[in-house]
Amino acid sequence: MTNVFGRHQSGTCTCCHLSRRGFVGGTAALGLAGALFAKPSVAAPAATLIDTHHHFFPPAYQKAWLEWEDARRVPHFPSQVARSKSKAIEEMDEAGIRTAVLSIASTPGVWFDLDAERASQMARDCND
Repeated sequence: MTNVFGRHQSGTCTCCHLSRRGFVGGTAALGLAGALFAKPSVAAPAATLIDTHHHFFPPAYQKAWLEWEDARRVPHFPSQVARSKSKAIEEMDEAGIRTAVLSIASTPGVWFDLDAERASQMARDCND
């Protein structure tokens, strides 16, 4: 059987003249490409980011900060009150953060109206 263009029509797509062999080959190539470049859906994104200003509050620091704010009737940041090491790591994992450079809040820093020796100890505790 021939089509309007005078070509043999058996095994050929009537609209674009694609043979079955060409169709199957193209489909196989498409499937292979999809398999090669597919990302597993269960794997977490690769942690590649670096957070250069990450707040973390060691327990002693967090306690001193909350007491300092209470004494001054300063409202607490809800995210600061709920902060924990495990929560910080979980949030980093979700965001694809591999490394974080820790920062202490600039106010009140590590001072908290402490004497020099206790403020130095607070700074050491935060660094540890």
